[in-house]
Amino acid sequence: MSKPLITYLQDHLAGAQFALALLDDLTQQQVDLPSAELAALLLPEIDEDRTVLEDVVGKLDASTSTLKEATAWFTQKASRAKLNISQHFGIFEAVELLSLGVLGKRALWRALHELQGRDGLTFDLDLDELIRRAEQQHARLETLRLALSRRALSEQK
Repeated sequence: MSKPLITYLQDHLAGAQFALALLDDLTQQQVDLPSAELAALLLPEIDEDRTVLEDVVGKLDASTSTLKEATAWFTQKASRAKLNISQHFGIFEAVELLSLGVLGKRALWRALHELQGRDGLTFDLDLDELIRRAEQQHARLETLRLALSRRALSEQK
């Protein structure tokens, strides 16, 4: 299997781990309840997407990268200082980061769709559905991000 493909998939797995930890943090914050509610709705969907990706990596006989997963975990913990989700601005930044991450996930599914059938590579996935779900996730995050921007970017603190 192509080393660049494995690296690409492992990078996305690490990103998914980061997103799940960030979503979990957002569900627990009490500053913005719509953000907590959306995070709680997205958490199982994004966890399911991560599981799908893990299955793809497993079928390609590639192990997950412990170093990349550890780096994602450490980055998420370190980001707590930057993404202070006890304030509106930190929640806004966290939602924006998640929104960008979901766009990256959509790009992953689209890239796999492009590779489907090439060089004997097949994925037993409904890539069209995964792309559609990522687009729906992004739309919900983007709607929330824009609503948060009005308050977070105009605060005078």
